[in-house]
Amino acid sequence: MSEIARLKTEIQARKFRAMELATAIDLKIRGIKELLSGYPLTRVKDLQIRVMSELVGDAAKLQEEYLAVLRDIEVGEKELGDGRS
Repeated sequence: MSEIARLKTEIQARKFRAMELATAIDLKIRGIKELLSGYPLTRVKDLQIRVMSELVGDAAKLQEEYLAVLRDIEVGEKELGDGRS
């Protein structure tokens, strides 16, 4: 497999992973919104703050990975562009 073909394949795989991560982040955010949907009518004692905290932590970890994947995509596309010149 040529270097260009390998780079294209890696970039596509990373783009797919970024899409998976974005979807997972979206699901975490939707979960948080759902837990807050009754607020301010929900009593403070009934808020599931610990669950929300876990969802936020998970979303933050996913976002870190997502941003790293986006940087890798950018580097790969730059390499691919430099290789074509």
